[in-house]
Amino acid sequence: MPSFNRAYCIEASLNSILIQKGLPLEILVIDDGSTDDTAALLKKYQQPNFHYHRIPENGGTNNAKNLGAGLAKGEWLVFLDSDDLLMPGGLEKMADCIGSHPDADLFFFACENLDGKFTSENPRYNDYLSFKDYLREKVKGEYLPVARRGVFIKYGFAPHKQGAEGVTWLSILKKNRAFVSNQVLRQYNHLAADRISAAGKNTDLARLRPHLWNGNLRLSLAHALMLKTHGLDLLRYSPKRFLLTLGKVFYYRMAYWLG
Repeated sequence: MPSFNRAYCIEASLNSILIQKGLPLEILVIDDGSTDDTAALLKKYQQPNFHYHRIPENGGTNNAKNLGAGLAKGEWLVFLDSDDLLMPGGLEKMADCIGSHPDADLFFFACENLDGKFTSENPRYNDYLSFKDYLREKVKGEYLPVARRGVFIKYGFAPHKQGAEGVTWLSILKKNRAFVSNQVLRQYNHLAADRISAAGKNTDLARLRPHLWNGNLRLSLAHALMLKTHGLDLLRYSPKRFLLTLGKVFYYRMAYWLG
């Protein structure tokens, strides 16, 4: 769980994990250079399965998640944000789904926002997802990703960038199987002003890391990375998305330059 100045909400997220029953788990909080009371607040969580690691200087969620994945000891990684809530019984349902699909190395579980609405465009999808289908956006939106640690470590998230998780999932899917579950296991906070997708509005984030947190530049770099990594795949299987992605690179770059 990456966190940056989330003392106001991280306890609720952690408590939603700690109430899960029946399965062993390890909780890693990677504090990405917080300047609020996060460190003092988390001292109360004195238990063997809880680990707190603070990075001295903010470097972005991708770096924090990669560090957490490297420190983790379990077989599976659950990428939960510090303002997310894991649904009651979510861990058991997750384990059941993983056990029912032992050939999959990556899972996407459905989410709902604070208004109780699905966060994906195809929320009823409940099946394996191929590389081509993901490339063609057969499922699209916000999910709870769960990855086999040994597989994820080979790829990781793009360092020194924000977002672009889809590039990593595509890289994994090119050689591994993924399953999408319609079980809602995560409540996604779509209203928080300090989300990555709202980072351009957050003056603290912009001040600390303008090259990472400017919204237009971040989106331009993410789409450029998609073209660099999977441009030929897009051109082959989804020419329309290739052209749209290329257009977004220039659109967001121009928006950044024009300020």
